[in-house]
Amino acid sequence: MKRLLVGAPVLLALGAAGFALAGTTTQTVQLTATGLVPAAATAGTGDTVAWTNATTVPVGLALIGQGVTTLLPVGASYSRVFPAATRIGVRETIGTGKTAKSYRGSLSVHVPVITGNVSLSASKPVIKAGTALTLHGRAPVADVPVLLEQQLRGQRNWVAIPNVGAAVLARPSFTAYFRPHGSAKYRASILSDPAKKKRIYSSTVRVDLVPRLALRVTALRIHTAKPVVLTLQVLTPHSVRSVLFQRFDPSRGGWVGMGNKLVPPKNVVHLTWTVSKGATHIRVVVTRHGIVGTYAPTTSNQLIVTGIGNPPPAPTKHKHKHH
Repeated sequence: MKRLLVGAPVLLALGAAGFALAGTTTQTVQLTATGLVPAAATAGTGDTVAWTNATTVPVGLALIGQGVTTLLPVGASYSRVFPAATRIGVRETIGTGKTAKSYRGSLSVHVPVITGNVSLSASKPVIKAGTALTLHGRAPVADVPVLLEQQLRGQRNWVAIPNVGAAVLARPSFTAYFRPHGSAKYRASILSDPAKKKRIYSSTVRVDLVPRLALRVTALRIHTAKPVVLTLQVLTPHSVRSVLFQRFDPSRGGWVGMGNKLVPPKNVVHLTWTVSKGATHIRVVVTRHGIVGTYAPTTSNQLIVTGIGNPPPAPTKHKHKHH
């Protein structure tokens, strides 16, 4: 199974009906002394249709508009595969000259109605900006195009995934490989009934795209009560408007805020903090109020800053005696 790598837009060449199924069925039409049997034949795309001379004399066969005119000896057949939906006229001729008899028939080739389910899964439920996402799926039949669509976070409409949506072919498994530009739901579908324009849809798959964050500190071990500078770099431009610095408080059993900060145009945020005694876990959180566009809330890497020794004693106040 090959993965589709996204570069320039890829278009799939399709037949007149949209796609062709690889068929293994042979439909037979008898050329009899009284005409074609059946006179109005039908077949599915990908089927083989065979016209057989069932008379006792050579018979002429013509597929009108197909460039086929042939003379079939007794018992001989002419066969052809029809990959796309079409309708053609067929003419049988017995004899020559004024005594020749001609019989007309037709052939209608249609795309079979597909039944079954389409499945879809994602390589990860959450990915960082700039990371590739792989969608895997399976169709109920092979050699049908799969439409991959996305519904971006906060939007209602489903649209084809750029450069991917209409360029995947099920065999019957399929794979698409691309870099998302926002958090989205994804779905896959195939055309099940071209005449009625009905599709079979997979269940939706949600994948969140989060900004890349990098948290660092001037020192991981420092004397207690000394200041350190925490620096957060937002590596994904135009993705975050504000952040919340947090530390873990064992006495409360949870995270407490250290300060909210707006993200400046340079995407670097600083916070000065006085170190507590012992180890302190520190992180930065981007909530839904601080996120921009279709990105999802996220959390930075954690740091452990350790305060060494006891804090210096508080300065004593000297009482002055008044004489």
